[in-house]
Amino acid sequence: MLLSSHNMDEVEEICDNVTIMRTGRVVYHGSIDRLRAQAPDPSHRLMTSDDAQALALAADHPGVAVSAHPDGGLALRAQAADADAYIIALGRANLAVRALHLEIAPLESLFFMLTETDPEAGFDVPAQTQPDTLAGVTS
Repeated sequence: MLLSSHNMDEVEEICDNVTIMRTGRVVYHGSIDRLRAQAPDPSHRLMTSDDAQALALAADHPGVAVSAHPDGGLALRAQAADADAYIIALGRANLAVRALHLEIAPLESLFFMLTETDPEAGFDVPAQTQPDTLAGVTS
């Protein structure tokens, strides 16, 4: 069965294996689990009662990357456990968390990395190409 989709949430729910193509070339073929292991940390938009203090507090949390968000607030990138510890630390420092929104899911971010950048430029997921593979996702 072949499902062609760019919606990685949908793909993750339905498929066990995935083939991702960029400009007619297979840039990844393999299991969703292997793909997920290569995915970057989730990206969130964080709004607090004091973003400058929240940014300073991030320095005490090595598993967390926090920077100014272009649309206001902060951009937070971290694995769930690290993000949880950071959010708890914000509360302990009397900083209110006013909003925390998932902006880019890890697999979606990885999909865009694979399809919008040069696959030869530093991405470490070897393509396992098959001559008859079509664009899309295999299940």
